[in-house]
Amino acid sequence: IIQFTLFAGKLPVAERIIFINQNDEIKINVNASKIAGAESKTNLNLLITDENENPLDGNFSVAIVDADKVTANEDNETTIMSNLLLTSDLKGYVEQPNYYFNNTNPDKERQLDNLLLTQGWRRFVWKDVLAGKEIPIKNVLGQSIAIGGLVTNLNNKPIPKAKVILMSVSPGFDMLLDTLADENGRFTFDRLDITDTLNFILQAKIGNNNDVKILVDNGPKVIAKKTLIITEDMINYINNAKRVQEEILRINPTGIKLNQVTIIGKKELKPIENVANSKSRNGYADYIISKEKLAHQTGDLFNAFYSVPGVRIQDGLIIRAKANTVSMGPNFGGKPQPMQVIIDGTALPDQELLKQIPASTVEGIEVLTSSYNTVIYDDGYWGVILITTKMGRVDKPKNILSSNLTKISNFGLSIQKEFYKPYQAASSNNAELNKIINNST
Repeated sequence: IIQFTLFAGKLPVAERIIFINQNDEIKINVNASKIAGAESKTNLNLLITDENENPLDGNFSVAIVDADKVTANEDNETTIMSNLLLTSDLKGYVEQPNYYFNNTNPDKERQLDNLLLTQGWRRFVWKDVLAGKEIPIKNVLGQSIAIGGLVTNLNNKPIPKAKVILMSVSPGFDMLLDTLADENGRFTFDRLDITDTLNFILQAKIGNNNDVKILVDNGPKVIAKKTLIITEDMINYINNAKRVQEEILRINPTGIKLNQVTIIGKKELKPIENVANSKSRNGYADYIISKEKLAHQTGDLFNAFYSVPGVRIQDGLIIRAKANTVSMGPNFGGKPQPMQVIIDGTALPDQELLKQIPASTVEGIEVLTSSYNTVIYDDGYWGVILITTKMGRVDKPKNILSSNLTKISNFGLSIQKEFYKPYQAASSNNAELNKIINNST
């Protein structure tokens, strides 16, 4: 696409864009040497040439599609040509963009020109250009890993020529760099050789004055378009998936088919927060009695388990309320055994000791009743109760940084992985439910 601007006395009066067809589209010819039968090996010969029938060398991707399931409309496809050469320079939705490149003729060329006259309209501010004023570049092309930002005073005013130090705090990775901010208070550390996720500290100061702030750039935000464009391929896929599902239910009618349910409300689910400084071995619990709930608990700690789901009080013992807690061995007489109680990492020999612990002295209680939570405990078959007292809680000191210090994490580059690609897929008796039969590069 080329833009033409008409000037009158150094002032633009008209502007338009046109499409220049280079007629350099490659030609692809596919020949099958032999087609045997279903799920058999077939060799395909691909010949790639230019407009003059000269062979071309390159990397190409091939996808084999079941034409009976999906009816392709070439005019409505989004291709490299229609996207890079047309829609990327136009505003708004372009209906059937590949129509202008599929079997081109003079009528389509005229229609393409009309499209560029309408949706290709644009306007530029020429005053700064004619005055010779340089336009600042907001988003510079990133060619390497970089860390940048802005240095300001406590009143958010940019500070020019401030000294900025970048220091690595990750073990095994030593880095210490410094630079000066520009006239606008901005700084950049670029061309960084980082191959892992590392932690850094940024420090800024102006002379002996440390009363400054650092604002780290997070990069431009990528806003995803929420507009859903229904194409013919999508409609065919949905209809085909519906027919396949109906056929599966007809052949194997298992279960009960329910009518469509429309959910009009949303329940706010609060995540379960673990007890601080808990001695839990896996960090998960089936139920947590928080310190806020224990604050309203009267009496001893034993009374807090009467309303806990998954457990019950029987014969003065706290047991797991599941059928598989009943022992089949002769040692227990078929009776469930009490849950194991661990306080601040130490196992209690008897649950009667819970009656001597005031609920107000407990930070939180974690109740483990599921097998995948109790299996890692030696005597956890009957369930586990983890109690963390306020005396056993040790708060970790918070990392308090000065205003002129900022702690950041940066993601480095990683080597691309190559995965195993089978020579030929194994045969399967399952019905083919995917419209793509094979996809290779």
